Amino acid sequence: MVARVRAAADEYRARLPAKIAAASPPHVLLPDNRGQALVRPPGLKTELLSVFSPLGFSANPRDDPAGIYRLRKTSTTGTRLEVALDIGSLEQPSLSVLFFVHVGWTYEMFRVPVSSATVHMLQYPIRSTSEWRLMVENLATIITYLETNLVPHLEAAAAGEETGVNSTEESDQ
Repeated sequence: MVARVRAAADEYRARLPAKIAAASPPHVLLPDNRGQALVRPPGLKTELLSVFSPLGFSANPRDDPAGIYRLRKTSTTGTRLEVALDIGSLEQPSLSVLFFVHVGWTYEMFRVPVSSATVHMLQYPIRSTSEWRLMVENLATIITYLETNLVPHLEAAAAGEETGVNSTEESDQ
């Protein structure tokens, strides 16, 4: 089962840029941000929860306010999902996001960009409170898309069913 899930995840990862574009994040966040000041906005966790709580995610109350936030939920099919958001240091605030899908006895991890234009960036600088809100809204859209398209793909692999990257949506190319 672990090998099947890993193969399905690798297959999905290979097409992740197209999948992120298919998610249609609502805001355009461009990778070119040189020369702009970085800001650690107040209320990061409050903003995250205002967007992700309606999606069924909750946060650990002990999360470090200056480091990593972990949002968790269990899908309707019982698969555990986790979004880990690393917001960097006070001097260099930037966002890195990982999406974990716990299927059966294993899990797979996916790096999630803040927009389709930043799919190859490992970190995205935080420049303002308003931009933080745009980043969070984009991430909610992308995570919702992954939950409805990636998670069934991995669950099918765990169950030994035939999978294909486009088995749940055909027109994301």
